[in-house]
Amino acid sequence: MKRALVLTRPLARDGAPGILPSLARALVCVAIAAATAPAQTIEAYYPKPGNVHLAIDPVADSAGRLYVAGNASSDLVRIDPDGSVTVLAGPGIDLPAPFWEPSGMAVDAADNLYVACRASDSVFRFTPAGDASVVLDASGDGMGNTCFRPTSVVAVGTDVWVACPSIVGGSVFHVGASGVVTLILDAAGLGPGQTLADPTVVTDRGEVFVLGTREVFRVGVPGTPITEVIGPAGDGTVGFHVKAADLSVDLAGNVFVGTTRSVFSISPAGVVTYLLDISTSTPSLVSDSLGSTWLGHEDNTDGPQLVEFPPSGPPVVRLVGAPRYDGLVADDLGNIYMTTRLLQSLSLPTESDWLARRAPDGTVTTFLDTLGDGQGQFIVSARQPVVSPDGSTVFVVGRDSDNVMRITIPGGTETLVPTPPPIGFTHVDPAGRLLTLTSGKGLVRIDPADGDAEVLLDEATVGSTSTWGFGSETDSLGNLWISRFALHRVAPDGDVLTLLPFVGAIGRFAIDPHDTLFLVGQNDQVFEVPPGGPASIVLTTTGDGVEWVTSMQDVATDGLGNAYVVGQSTSNLYRIATDGTVGEIADPQSGIISPTVVASGWAGDVYVGSLGNDTVVHVDPSGAASTILDANGDGLGNLFEEPGDIAVDPFGSVYVSGLGTDNVFRCDPDGTITQLLDAAGLGPGAPLVNPYRLSLDRSGTLFVSSPEHIFAIRQEDWWTDLGGGSPGGNGLPTMVCKGDLTPGSSMDRVLTNVPPNALMLAWIAFQSTPFDALGGTVHAFPFTRQVLFVADATGQSSLSIPWPAGVPPGIDVYLQFIVQDLSVPDGLTLSNACVQTTP
Repeated sequence: MKRALVLTRPLARDGAPGILPSLARALVCVAIAAATAPAQTIEAYYPKPGNVHLAIDPVADSAGRLYVAGNASSDLVRIDPDGSVTVLAGPGIDLPAPFWEPSGMAVDAADNLYVACRASDSVFRFTPAGDASVVLDASGDGMGNTCFRPTSVVAVGTDVWVACPSIVGGSVFHVGASGVVTLILDAAGLGPGQTLADPTVVTDRGEVFVLGTREVFRVGVPGTPITEVIGPAGDGTVGFHVKAADLSVDLAGNVFVGTTRSVFSISPAGVVTYLLDISTSTPSLVSDSLGSTWLGHEDNTDGPQLVEFPPSGPPVVRLVGAPRYDGLVADDLGNIYMTTRLLQSLSLPTESDWLARRAPDGTVTTFLDTLGDGQGQFIVSARQPVVSPDGSTVFVVGRDSDNVMRITIPGGTETLVPTPPPIGFTHVDPAGRLLTLTSGKGLVRIDPADGDAEVLLDEATVGSTSTWGFGSETDSLGNLWISRFALHRVAPDGDVLTLLPFVGAIGRFAIDPHDTLFLVGQNDQVFEVPPGGPASIVLTTTGDGVEWVTSMQDVATDGLGNAYVVGQSTSNLYRIATDGTVGEIADPQSGIISPTVVASGWAGDVYVGSLGNDTVVHVDPSGAASTILDANGDGLGNLFEEPGDIAVDPFGSVYVSGLGTDNVFRCDPDGTITQLLDAAGLGPGAPLVNPYRLSLDRSGTLFVSSPEHIFAIRQEDWWTDLGGGSPGGNGLPTMVCKGDLTPGSSMDRVLTNVPPNALMLAWIAFQSTPFDALGGTVHAFPFTRQVLFVADATGQSSLSIPWPAGVPPGIDVYLQFIVQDLSVPDGLTLSNACVQTTP
């Protein structure tokens, strides 16, 4: 049951002039019907899912769809990212063959799902659309090599391998993309001393292995050699005489094999090494993106252990004690996730298994414990978790509790890799889309939600696709401005207008709140382009006639309309004031040496990145300068070199990328320096190299662009921006909010781009029924409370308050402003809306 918010009086939606004073005097009363709200980070995503019972290990496809199959209930369901559930197999579902006792699943590169059904001697293929077919049955390859009781299946690319233990030794089959079935290995193995019994197929890092009793084989597609990885002799001193239970391959190609008694490693050259006696427990092995392999097992003396096998050196016990370290999975960030199995029993319905994460720095965080989802759902006998590559989402299936939970982990980092690679990303537009200059296509706009890419300007129009001198910004009317060898404006309807056709290669540019553009040309001139034009030159190398400014590299604007330009050769900072005066406000004596990038806060605080001494200098409105970041970085060994870009958030934190050190820092107003991303990026395949562009959206996501990847660093305490604002005489009223809404924590809000000293109403709502008004969209409706504010003389309003206790968990809190603006026909404008959920 959801909480009901009941308004005691109606609200006019016309937004007519004069409504603001009456709204300021009105107080809206609400009644809240008590009920239990869902938890914020843990959802009982699929509680008691029909008849699914004794689930096998789940799998997910590239679209984030989770597949869960019940071994005892003989059914299969798909859970889509939006939470919808589709039954693909089970009672009443007509399939080409009986779907009995599913025992193993895999997803291929085309997102086809393969399910091995032991009791019906069949392997099914389900397409992403849900169409089912049988790709392997008891007839095997049709040449007398039969397949009975298939128990495991793996897929690499479009190739599939199936293990059929049978009664007499067993066999392994390959199913090609065309459907051709080929026997790969049977009970004879590779001959005397290398026979196969009780096979299971597994895959890691693109290789396929067959685990048997007393042996492990490496296999491939038909026609490729089959090799024995380890046989009964083990390493020659410790034998390999029991069933292999798990296997993992590290970054160096070493194969780690765990049995119910021992763990061995096999080098790429085939050298076998005995590593550890695990005595009694079935092991779980996984290799991370940093080069280590991890073992979860239970020691006879010390109990559960998590053991790391680093790339060099002896194994290290990292964790000891309950819960059991089982069901290990690694994400692309080097985190290890661990679940328990059968830690509690069904006789204890108020108990639950655990899900924990060990970070590379050793921090252990528990995401699921005996509280379950906090709403009465508990995981009992957890299967191996499914983790998204960026570590932001984890699914856990309860084998005995017959349910699925999704744990959403705040603060995850993800990578967005457009094709072809970006070489000039600069910013995020108000709709959250990425603007990227790509080789061969020109300017591309990418929607991170679905990856769709739209070519806005082809390469011939936008000019050479080198990284220097490309910029893009969006004004308050939704026009996209692009600079390279010319200045282009792309209207919301797609109409393209070219201004300043050629001015010697335009560099970076900035837009002030009044939609005036300031552009740096490669010929050491700064252009000012007001709305409607015409363009004029406002700064040249002669500066103010006293101090020169040459080799101009970057420009920034503050909320008051001032523009700031850095000269690399003259090591200085210039301000172009709103009244047209131009003057130097900082020189080498301020610590600015060969500056290359500049950014500004709302009220005229300027931040300059200097190439000559690897520093970031803060220059306040009075001209006083101080260094906030130098070559020592965070002082913890993470160094800083060669500033690439700077971004400033409304709360005073400054974000800086280091081109020479391939990292990103955040410098907070209290002096705290935090490294947010280093050269490892997201691990193999997604390193951070040359982070030359930063952009921060209103939901607190920092986008970092490098030549090959775009990274998104999400700051979980920021509220989600819903948009909906309407432009006024001072631009688009823009609000950002920060705070996780735990009782007593700080809730911070900043609103900018409103008329000086304007009256404003803040609408606070606990649900949202959006409607269009005043040229925008009202999201905070029906509102629960409204509060009157007055902007300051600069057109800004900020607030920091402790969040009160007593607000139940799971409540969506919406905030939006109605702003008095006499320059627009209705006399009112809207800010964007923001939403946060109480924990």
